[in-house]
Amino acid sequence: MNIQQTYNLVVDLLKQHGLREKGWTFAVSRGKNILGSCSYRTKAIKISKYLIQLGTDEEVRNTVLHEVAHALVGGAAGHGHIWRMKCRQIGLANPERCSTVSYDVPHKVTLDCDIHGIIQKRQRRLKKGMLERMWCRDCGRISKGLLTQVMLEVSV
Repeated sequence: MNIQQTYNLVVDLLKQHGLREKGWTFAVSRGKNILGSCSYRTKAIKISKYLIQLGTDEEVRNTVLHEVAHALVGGAAGHGHIWRMKCRQIGLANPERCSTVSYDVPHKVTLDCDIHGIIQKRQRRLKKGMLERMWCRDCGRISKGLLTQVMLEVSV
């Protein structure tokens, strides 16, 4: 599924359940660990671009239905009984709090130890001064201040 197809799916479901008229919108997020989210404050359903690009049509649809159910029942319902009933009512056969799906999204930064190689993979660069305070678990504090941060060329 691509972004346009996902947009069409979300907008159709929002219209079908009367949420579009109440100001609900769709947004693509850059989340790598969160497949989808429902923001009550901004009235937006957000779906991860990585889920859209790497997931199957069924996984994207299930995530969209999960978030639409949240929008319908409100924040107080959480992932409780009312939310699960609403999920089944709108077509999500197996409502779950968290997905078991995970994607190997390429990391952008690695922390390297001269002796042990890559010791940590990260999505974000460390803030200024953080690298000097870190050390390799295997080397211990002897490596404090000697780790290097390597930026990788990644495109997804």
